[in-house]
Amino acid sequence: GFSRTLSAKDWLVLQQMHLYFSSPLKNALEHHKIKQFALRDYLTSLGNRASYTESVSRLLSNAQRHDTPFGLLVLDLDNFKQVNDKFGHHEGDKVLVAFTQTLTHCMRESDFAFRFGGDEFCCLLPETCIDTIQQVAQRICAAVKADELLSKHQVTCSIGTTISQTQDSPTSLFFRADAALYKAKHNGRNCIYAE
Repeated sequence: GFSRTLSAKDWLVLQQMHLYFSSPLKNALEHHKIKQFALRDYLTSLGNRASYTESVSRLLSNAQRHDTPFGLLVLDLDNFKQVNDKFGHHEGDKVLVAFTQTLTHCMRESDFAFRFGGDEFCCLLPETCIDTIQQVAQRICAAVKADELLSKHQVTCSIGTTISQTQDSPTSLFFRADAALYKAKHNGRNCIYAE
């Protein structure tokens, strides 16, 4: 609002300002919207791989600067391929969404979850320790087991975990957690392995 009645000259200035600023503001809002789409997985609304890369780099930098390690969980759904093969991709999508909801309910508010691709997920747990990482991983496995849809399809979860070290790069950190996941998958699945 205005405290006085605008003159014709004031209206002209206001209209010109509107012309100058409305398009850039609209473009900035569209750019922000597109960026959000680019960093989110369409099906699950979790961060995607690009979002993970951005987040892990930021956390590594912070961990090295402040000596505050963080945890990484790499998760893979056991028996998921059989759901797609037997019941189709629509049912597979329902399973992924159910798993996503289960996963996010098990995490702390400060944690981040990402869909890495297919049925592989990652979680970043800032400012944490090995015990907390294990507790979160155990909570996820128990919640997956208790979920009605996931149990119906006998979908469980294998998890590889690690904690950041000062000399880590995004690649070395992921490699350790992924190696732990590989061991979990080959040691009977539906289990947690730490590296």
